[in-house]
Amino acid sequence: MSKNLIKGAILGALFLAAIGAKSQNATTTMVEDSTNRYKVQTNKFFDNWFISAGIGGQVYLGKFDAQESLSKRITPTFNGYLGKWFTPGLGLRFGLDASTANGLSASSSNFYVTDPKSTVKGADGATYYKQKIKYYHINAAALFNLTNIFCGYKESRFYNFIPYVGFGWLTSRKVDSREDELSVTGGLLNTFRLGKALNLTLDLKGTQINGRFDHEGSYYDKQAANQIVSATIGLVYKFNKRNWDRCSSKTVTINNEDELNALRQKLDEANRNNDALQQQLANAGKPKIIEKIIEKPSVGAAAASPMLVIFPMNKTTLSKDARVNVGFYAQVIKTGDPKAVYVITGYADKGTGSAQRNAELSKARAQAVYDALVDEFGISPSQLTTEASGGVDNLFYNDPAMSRAAITKIK
Repeated sequence: MSKNLIKGAILGALFLAAIGAKSQNATTTMVEDSTNRYKVQTNKFFDNWFISAGIGGQVYLGKFDAQESLSKRITPTFNGYLGKWFTPGLGLRFGLDASTANGLSASSSNFYVTDPKSTVKGADGATYYKQKIKYYHINAAALFNLTNIFCGYKESRFYNFIPYVGFGWLTSRKVDSREDELSVTGGLLNTFRLGKALNLTLDLKGTQINGRFDHEGSYYDKQAANQIVSATIGLVYKFNKRNWDRCSSKTVTINNEDELNALRQKLDEANRNNDALQQQLANAGKPKIIEKIIEKPSVGAAAASPMLVIFPMNKTTLSKDARVNVGFYAQVIKTGDPKAVYVITGYADKGTGSAQRNAELSKARAQAVYDALVDEFGISPSQLTTEASGGVDNLFYNDPAMSRAAITKIK
């Protein structure tokens, strides 16, 4: 009996030595960053916001306004907006325009005629009364950055071509009354990059409202529509995260096929030696042979070298490349000892971010690998545990990017 146990111990020692030799010869493969300019990572809700203010001129186009020269109808206009870009090509803005428009009426009792003695001789020879239409225009619009949509995102691009369309509420107030109308807006926003946070803008805008707004003629004469055309120059300030990161990542994979084949050969040889020893004991006429068979460790468990997954800065989402490698590792776990437990340890770059943020990142990165193994590749939760190491110094090659990682290895 003791001879059989000694032989089994020798076989186990040979097997563990093979594991040690294999784990020292793991090969790493670097996956290069993606350079696709049409794919970027989605930012958080409070990123990519902006505020803007502008000043310029506007013209009100009413029923009789063509009777006076255009130069006399141009008045100053002011605007301010708050907005957000949800992608490099799609955004929203909400804001206010304010101005006092010059118009003409055929009646001295018109709602907007403040001085019946202030008249104009029209191009048709008739007399018209000057209107002063002080209004505020609350409006919202969807922005479409066609430059980014068709040419791809580029943070340093100087000029962007941005059409927009929206709706609003136009209100004009007097001491004892007011006039309100819904509006439809559209225009072209031209932006010129001055820096990472600041843009110069040229906003060309058109607004259409119901023709009854200026009270010209009968209030119910169903005049088709009036328009407001404006051009303003302004500044846009972008705050919080102002740019977009590309959909790229660096992944380190383990290439252990050669080591796995060599280990299988050693295990087959050990099995043959064990069978030979059993046969020798039987031929020696021993009255009793120990029935206990030494449990053979799983090939898959032995081959489960540590797996390293690298994350982009401040990110916790697995890239497609990383998930492929996690899938390979899941196959190794499934072929191994079902009682083996694997530890997933998350890390963050100590030189970037606060200690609290690095603790959150390291925990989330470990959880991302855990979720992929369990939810996507069917690994039992009983075989997995997670740990978070927070911010650490450079783990490999003196490169801080290699510390934004999660490492999975057998416990």
